[in-house]
Amino acid sequence: MKLLAAIMCAGLFAGVAYAQPAGMDVFSDGKNADKTHEGSGFVCPTTLGPFVRDAVGESDPEQQTATCNYSTQGGVYGTITLSPLRSNYEPKASLAAQFEQQQATGGKMVWQGTTTVGTPPLAIYSRLYQTARLEDLKYTVLYSSSAVKNWVVETTIEYADPRDKPEKDAFFNGVYEAALAQIGK
Repeated sequence: MKLLAAIMCAGLFAGVAYAQPAGMDVFSDGKNADKTHEGSGFVCPTTLGPFVRDAVGESDPEQQTATCNYSTQGGVYGTITLSPLRSNYEPKASLAAQFEQQQATGGKMVWQGTTTVGTPPLAIYSRLYQTARLEDLKYTVLYSSSAVKNWVVETTIEYADPRDKPEKDAFFNGVYEAALAQIGK
């Protein structure tokens, strides 16, 4: 009886190991402590300009969404979100939940439009919210989204304008240039 219980217990533990959701480790280790997103090939480097990577991981297993989070010592924050391209992709709709949350917390939309980065030019939908103002600084959140091959690449960048504009531009351009070069290779 003890042997049967031991076998059943071992089977249960083995079952637990096999029952882990697919995609638990969506990033693999790369050189210089970089993390490579397995599905897309996008590399989340340890540093991206003045930004240091804080975390990587799967943010929504059902949607197969993964994120890379970055920050600077000066308090600028950047998030990269990767998700598979779906046939009904529309950038505004893709970011709608973030827009609603920003507006619900008092953020005011101050700009939206399409910009381009890289060669060939990648069209990127962006929307800018002002969240607060202190003296000559406007605390701002920039949301952006674009389809790169069969993946959606989104960024959220929190910064103080005009002080942190160079860091914001470096992150934004760096992410989308890397996406053009790495995704689907």
